[in-house]
Amino acid sequence: MKRIWILLFIVGVLGCTQPEIGEREPITLGADPQLNAIISYKFVEKVAYVKVNTTIGAKYSLQLHDISAKEPLKTKGFTATEEQSTLVIDLASVPRGLYDLTLTDISGNTSKLPINIL
Repeated sequence: MKRIWILLFIVGVLGCTQPEIGEREPITLGADPQLNAIISYKFVEKVAYVKVNTTIGAKYSLQLHDISAKEPLKTKGFTATEEQSTLVIDLASVPRGLYDLTLTDISGNTSKLPINIL
């Protein structure tokens, strides 16, 4: 019985204390994107090198979609550090066929390019 009173006392004291809540860092979405374009791509031994026009500091997502599927096969998110970025995507696990290469920025602007993987 004595233990129960001690436990209730401790729970009561802890219940009356104010928890410390630290300051949260704001989540930034980067710079406002002004450029969004896929310039070119080339394949070298199952690796794609994609050159895109971007705004420095803006966040982008490059995705490879099967034309008939909703979910992307490959996704690469990045923050642009140059006005022309070159992205590398490993396509070893992707079968031959027609695909859409899509570049989307944080504002929802999208550039799409159909590609044929041989």
